[in-house]
Amino acid sequence: MANYNFTISKSALNKELKVLSKMVASKSTMPILTYFLFEVRDDKLFITAANENGRMTSSAPCKCGESFRFCIDAKTVTEAISSLPEQPVEFILSELDIEIKYEGGSFSMVGEDPEKFISLRKTENSTHYEVSAQCLSNGLNGASFCAASDDLRPVISGVYFEFTPNSLNIVSTDGFALALYQANDVSFEEEKSFILPRQIVGSLISAISCCDINDIVKIDIDANNVSFKFQNVEFVSRTVEGRYPNYRSVFPESDKECIIDSTSLKKVVSRVGLFANSSNVVSISFNEQSLIISCENPDFRKSSKEECPVISYSGSPVKLGLNHSILADILSHCSDEVHIELSAANKALIFKSSDNLTFLQMPLQTI
Repeated sequence: MANYNFTISKSALNKELKVLSKMVASKSTMPILTYFLFEVRDDKLFITAANENGRMTSSAPCKCGESFRFCIDAKTVTEAISSLPEQPVEFILSELDIEIKYEGGSFSMVGEDPEKFISLRKTENSTHYEVSAQCLSNGLNGASFCAASDDLRPVISGVYFEFTPNSLNIVSTDGFALALYQANDVSFEEEKSFILPRQIVGSLISAISCCDINDIVKIDIDANNVSFKFQNVEFVSRTVEGRYPNYRSVFPESDKECIIDSTSLKKVVSRVGLFANSSNVVSISFNEQSLIISCENPDFRKSSKEECPVISYSGSPVKLGLNHSILADILSHCSDEVHIELSAANKALIFKSSDNLTFLQMPLQTI
């Protein structure tokens, strides 16, 4: 059998492998999903990574003769290529034997039959949308972290996308906290929604981060799949079946508002939280001058209390309990000045940031 070969820049290849490797599971019930699919044609290398939820393909220029394809172990090739200095790298394929030549040395390994790689899900009778890379990146980075990690509840373990005539809303929740990104400077002809599996959101965020903020992301949605296309990347995922909870109904009416520096409050919450018991609950008292954050751990005779000045507070004093880890996570996603709306000790708190982000946290107990 004749040998096939192509040559590619180390840096160009390494860039694509680093992004695509986030799609590859360290363990899988399908061994082929621990491999990349390499397809060489028209002086381009197309690299595909996949998992049980979807697949992502990107490309980089290369020098080649004939068209061919093969599967290569994802972890091995990513680590091997990243260890090299910048230089041209040559891949030589003979049946399933792969040799990677570089200045002063070579790697060799055995590939896998490309016919075993999973086929591409194609969107059919889809609805088309276009958003900026900046909009999608801001939404995913700011509003995906609250998704539940319980795979037995796949609906709230995903990230919800909602297209309305004049907004794009991205939502995640685990029942204890909720994150909402609202882009209101967009317009769409048709309303549509879908749930993206949590397991691949990180891969999409990583790929989007390589875009220019003004790049356009083309989104196509059908009954079972969604695709994202931008620059040299095509990202296709199954969507989660089920109806997402009515997230708007959980926002309570508020009669109190606190404006405070989020960075200062996060530092105080993190310090005091070090002394909390296993429930991770801290007590927060709101008044006109400050927030008083405290906790006690009688079992280990530990306690902590600290005051954090407010910029302003309107309403009567109130005291409630919150999970300090969740609160610190919310504050880390807020802009410098955050508006906190609340009503009573047993009602959710609403955090409004200046960058189209709104968060909600449920109190764990009334103190």
